[in-house]
Amino acid sequence: MDDKLEKYLESLVESVITGSPRLSALGEEEKKKAAEQLRDRLYQLALETLFTRLNPEQKEDVRKALSGGNAEERVEHYASLVPDFALDLENRLQREVEFIKNTMG
Repeated sequence: MDDKLEKYLESLVESVITGSPRLSALGEEEKKKAAEQLRDRLYQLALETLFTRLNPEQKEDVRKALSGGNAEERVEHYASLVPDFALDLENRLQREVEFIKNTMG
């Protein structure tokens, strides 16, 4: 995963964990599990956001890369080709984080 995206996702995870009274009250192991689940969810959302903007051939290429272990390279390649992908992704991730924060109280 691109370093900038990885750092951004980590900052979102941290903001959810520290910003939620329920999550911040968890023990360290539970916080790690919650952070891992949240990280996985946000990464999945990033992939979904990209997939909605790819043509069928590009989608198939990424699917093959995901099963072949070189997904990061292909995802980064296609993300760089999609106009306004970074803005779309940021908006979608922010909405998801706000939803999670509101849900978790």
